Amino acid sequence: MADLKLALALAVLVAVVPEAAFAQGSGDAAAAEALYREGVSEMEGGNFGSACSKLEESFRLDPATGALLTLAACFERSGKIASAWARYLDVESRARTAGEKDRETVAHAKSEELAPRLPRLRIQLAPGVSSIAGLEVRRDKTLMSVATLSSPLPVDPGIHVVEITAPGHMPAKKEVTVSEGRTEVVAFDSLTPADATAPVPNPALPPTLPPEPSGGLGGVQIGGIVVGSLGIAAVGVGFGFGAVASGAKSDLDALEYDPDEGTCASGTPAACVDAYDRTSGPATISTILVISGSVLAGAGLVMLLVGDASSSDDAKVELVPGFGGAVLRGSL
Repeated sequence: MADLKLALALAVLVAVVPEAAFAQGSGDAAAAEALYREGVSEMEGGNFGSACSKLEESFRLDPATGALLTLAACFERSGKIASAWARYLDVESRARTAGEKDRETVAHAKSEELAPRLPRLRIQLAPGVSSIAGLEVRRDKTLMSVATLSSPLPVDPGIHVVEITAPGHMPAKKEVTVSEGRTEVVAFDSLTPADATAPVPNPALPPTLPPEPSGGLGGVQIGGIVVGSLGIAAVGVGFGFGAVASGAKSDLDALEYDPDEGTCASGTPAACVDAYDRTSGPATISTILVISGSVLAGAGLVMLLVGDASSSDDAKVELVPGFGGAVLRGSL
């Protein structure tokens, strides 16, 4: 029953605000009143976000106690009980000074009603963090006073972001969700220096010298082994084709082949042509592979021998294929 009487009293006080809310203040009263009326209308329609914003701007333009009481009621109905509680306390103080007993009573009762429901947030800094020169702490982008950091301060329910910054350090940020009637603690145990990942030179130590060569094979030498191995393989395959050509040449010799005339004294012309083809093709391939393979093997040997001396980044060796072989060019 007491709560119902208190709600009715608040409704009556808010209802008469349009007539008295703007009797004081030196701001833009006309704009303040227009915003106030729009805010009240939207609050009655349940659009509390827009309503509270307009009422807050109305009070900024013309800070009347009645407008502040309406704003407190808007915050309360929108769930921002910490914002509402603070405004009710302000209304109580203003009404007491102005001798407005009814408003003082209602505002006091509302602040007492909301107090047990208030969410609270405490920001806790380790000694090594709080002593950093130039440290700044922000809650929801609002700069906090150092004197308030260890106190559990009332906040509206919901998500809050706490961020700390300091010169020469990486910023740190934490999010916390606060519920009605609960106190949450956001703790920062350390703040990382901005150059923590960079090595710090010690002037007392001698400069670090580059390591001596390990004696292993360099890139050019490894390349030489690969090139030489390819050359040796090519020579081996060339010899294989040479063996095939040698066998076919025996058949061609048996047919009494005349290289000047391109004919065979024995056998049919078809047999002569077939024996010649089986001899000339493999022989040509064998010659190309043996010559190219020899060049590659020689280039690989050169790279292997001189690679140890060519340790600079400018060393460059290119193996360029050519007719009947390959050419090694570049600088070591």
